[in-house]
Amino acid sequence: RSRSANRLPRTGHLRCMPIALSSCCLAFVAVCILSSGALHRPTDLRLPAALGWKGRLGGLPRMSKDNKKSHKKWLPLEANPDVMTEYIMKLGGPPVQCVDVLTTEDWALDMVPKPVYGLILLFPIKDTTEKHREEEAARVKANGQTVSPKVYFTKQTVGNACGTVGILHTVLNIRDKQPLGAEGFFNKFLTKTMPLSPDQRAEALEEDDEIEEAHTEVEQQGQSRVPTRDAQVETHFAALIEMDGCLYELDGRKEFPINHGPSSPGTFLKDAVRVAGQFMARDPGELRFSMIAVCKAVE
Repeated sequence: RSRSANRLPRTGHLRCMPIALSSCCLAFVAVCILSSGALHRPTDLRLPAALGWKGRLGGLPRMSKDNKKSHKKWLPLEANPDVMTEYIMKLGGPPVQCVDVLTTEDWALDMVPKPVYGLILLFPIKDTTEKHREEEAARVKANGQTVSPKVYFTKQTVGNACGTVGILHTVLNIRDKQPLGAEGFFNKFLTKTMPLSPDQRAEALEEDDEIEEAHTEVEQQGQSRVPTRDAQVETHFAALIEMDGCLYELDGRKEFPINHGPSSPGTFLKDAVRVAGQFMARDPGELRFSMIAVCKAVE
């Protein structure tokens, strides 16, 4: 898995670049690696059309003028399924697990445990990203869109909190599929903030000590080097979820949820990967993409 130059792994276990291998060969390699336990976070495995960049999830570079930037800044989380699963459990989340989606191809999607409730997409923030975001916002404002009132959406104001915001967007929007524990953080935060606006929810998140403490406990975890608190991290992620028959993109840097059209629990993963593919198509030479699926926990 590739990493950015400023996020060097602490150790190295596997290094290969199978540029010309077929999908069948790649599937065989992936199964062998996963079953043997040899796939660790600090690897540099690159697959054709693969999503494997495991850097830290970034801050609020190029802040939208619609968001009010906070003076508070956390350390970024590593884009690591194990770290994210532990974070959700620390906060009393539902029985889910986070897993890597190795590529956008069908064989990789078939390997993901089902059902899949959400997809977290890590991507770099560049001029192409910002141009699309501005054009998309203008198009939605001009043409309108339908958004289910059940969709929970919050802005992001805390620096380097996009990992936390993405997890919130995922867990709070699968409440009909995986009920939240009554005494856990997620249910209490949902009850407190559901009546609020996205900006007010961001303020509530910024002031919440419980989630900040949980973030502090996991921010040093993972196997990539932790940057300084003031380091500029030019990566970010959005959450993709299905609600009431539609696929939604939830990004705390945006003004509102983005409705990407029809979806269903059965087709969600393929629908979400299709949207992720649109991110990659807008920046075809870029490697810093990664997908993490949020699935039902394996008992």
